[in-house]
Amino acid sequence: MNVLIIDDNKDNADLLGVIIEDLGCQVQLEYDSEKALPKITKFKPSIIFMDLIMPKINGFSLVQQIRSHKSGHKIYITALTGLDRNVFKDYAITSGFDDYLVKPVNLAIVEDIIANRAKKFT
Repeated sequence: MNVLIIDDNKDNADLLGVIIEDLGCQVQLEYDSEKALPKITKFKPSIIFMDLIMPKINGFSLVQQIRSHKSGHKIYITALTGLDRNVFKDYAITSGFDDYLVKPVNLAIVEDIIANRAKKFT
């Protein structure tokens, strides 16, 4: 399964990428939100883990851009953030995210997201 991680914090993205690769996924990383859409088109991820607060294009805007593409509704997109408040979670879900995880992420939840998404492809 292809998983894309979009996060301007290289250390966070790299660590999550290693963990997800250990689960047997193909992982690509994007640290620049402006370069994310072309990468999505080329890599065709089934799952995206995306930071909300990024320079240039924030996660709220980027998820709406992804969802506006015809294949964008097939991708399971999870928000990653340090913003642990229901108002942000509600806005993220209404903006187009499927899930909302607060950093540091619970790895069991990441595993569940990947396992549940994998079931849809088997």
